[in-house]
Amino acid sequence: MGSVISLPFSFNISGSVNTTAEEGKIWSDRVMGVIFTKPLDRVMRPSFGSLASTAVFETEGALTQYVTRAVTAAFSEFLPELELINISITKESGELGTEGFVISVDYELPNKQQETVAAKIGEFTRSGDLIQEIQ
Repeated sequence: MGSVISLPFSFNISGSVNTTAEEGKIWSDRVMGVIFTKPLDRVMRPSFGSLASTAVFETEGALTQYVTRAVTAAFSEFLPELELINISITKESGELGTEGFVISVDYELPNKQQETVAAKIGEFTRSGDLIQEIQ
């Protein structure tokens, strides 16, 4: 695989762009990019991404089904080199009485190593006001 730009985009102490050659980190960045990019957000590639992040206002049961379908479709279309193992959505309580949902995706790399990525989608107050969409 060679060296690629490490995400999140940043500079090192010498002013160069940070890069990584670690296969797990490269695939993790790609998985997060596919799952949390909404279709039509990428110029010249409008179908890229998934609708997982748009499920933030769904009920818990609908959110689980919606995200599972969206992530499965994204893996099938944009990450065929990886084997999707499991998708789980858990409710998480935050500071000051907020709540949100965490998406965890387990997958297998081409070298048979298993990896997991997780990200919170939505953080809400008790009254239902959205504080933050994606972390």
